[in-house]
Amino acid sequence: MSLNLAYNNALTALDANQKAIAVHSDNVANASNVDYKKRTTVFNSNGTVQTDNLNFGSGVQVANINREFNLVLETNLLNSQSQYGYSASYAYYLNNIENFISPNGQNLIGDSMTELQSTLNSAMNNLDNSGSQIELYQALEDLSLSINNQYSEMLNIRNSLIDSSGNGEIKTNVSQINDSLNELQQINKDLAKAASKGVENNELLDRRDALLKDVSEAIDIEVKYNDNGTVNVNMPATVSGTETNILLVDGSDPSIAAEQLTLSTSTSATSGLTVGVIQTSSGDTLDISDNKGSLNGMMQALEYTDENLLSLYSFAKTVTDEMNSVAYNAYAADGSTNNNMFKELGAVPPIPESENLVEFLLPDYQSLPLWDDPSKANSADAAIIKQYQDALKATVPGEDCSVADYSNTYLTKLSLDVKAANDQRDSAQNTNTMYQNAVYDYSSVDINKEMAELMNVQSSFEAAATLMSTVNKMVNSAINMVN
Repeated sequence: MSLNLAYNNALTALDANQKAIAVHSDNVANASNVDYKKRTTVFNSNGTVQTDNLNFGSGVQVANINREFNLVLETNLLNSQSQYGYSASYAYYLNNIENFISPNGQNLIGDSMTELQSTLNSAMNNLDNSGSQIELYQALEDLSLSINNQYSEMLNIRNSLIDSSGNGEIKTNVSQINDSLNELQQINKDLAKAASKGVENNELLDRRDALLKDVSEAIDIEVKYNDNGTVNVNMPATVSGTETNILLVDGSDPSIAAEQLTLSTSTSATSGLTVGVIQTSSGDTLDISDNKGSLNGMMQALEYTDENLLSLYSFAKTVTDEMNSVAYNAYAADGSTNNNMFKELGAVPPIPESENLVEFLLPDYQSLPLWDDPSKANSADAAIIKQYQDALKATVPGEDCSVADYSNTYLTKLSLDVKAANDQRDSAQNTNTMYQNAVYDYSSVDINKEMAELMNVQSSFEAAATLMSTVNKMVNSAINMVN
């Protein structure tokens, strides 16, 4: 082998190993970055040359710096991310409802109802005891306060999703989706520009994949990866009864602006409250009720909350109507009749947005209409109390249970719904974690392995440097001999 060939081999080895050292150093520096995909260096021989009928290598070069990306794993991860985003969002709001409605497992309306029933029984046994009458008035007011507390908490949860002005978590979620879509399209432009110059920008690809994870957690998407690193992002939806794909980001033509979703508000025909629908920038209304993603989870949670508000309103209206129907025909302590105990609730829609749903009209217990004509016998008073007891047996429309049993029935159903939502969330989380771990194992940096490979590359670099130094000495020796 000639000295010139040896020198060339050492020089190419120095250059290739220097690039490899830089790659391994970047891997080590980003070992804790969850969005970073490990890089690996691919070496290629520069071929052989023939000297004196012998073949000698002509050096080495870095053919490529690969980014460890597995399309199948990444696609499965995005799908599981969408499913987890939906189930986690939906479960979050159902758990909030249960925590506020039944703090620490309490049944506030049920407890008030039990106290009311107990007080009615006591009043029946103590018709001449004014104290038992006062206790009954107090129990009725306490029931109204418990109803109002539950209604208020439910309204607050609903308004956190979307209030009468259209603001709330749903609108924020849509805005965040649009921001990510805009950044994705800008990355498409930068990737296309880099590819036109023959450059692969791995940092942009890392950011691209992180944004896709964010978007997939919020909405259901289908991603097409183009050869130049750009992506086409579609969202399945139903438009005017037809299933279609909405192109959100066009990597095939990065000059086209990303789609911008909007939250359009209207009034619910059933509740009279503000609801929202998702539309495209061109005004097409999207039905995403079958989709995954946190956005649909929030939309479904809003629907669930409205159903619960309607249920509670139906219960409150039954309570007030039944109690008023008895009180209206009873005598107040001052002898007057035709008095309501509670303010009448109208038909829905709309559901009142006031936190004080049930208004107790006569807090002055001495004038509250309850007993029959004081001049009549106790049997008449007992008949009135019996009517109040019977009022608690009235069926709540749409709930298939009595007024007295409503709270227990409602909380049992809520508990089952929360458990189902939590089970779905936990299952989706397990699947998502499985794919996250698979992607991590494939693409992440194993710091111990990386350090070992870095040491090997450094040894190769030092060997090449030693070879070059040896060749230089031999050349210098040859020059000195000639001189």
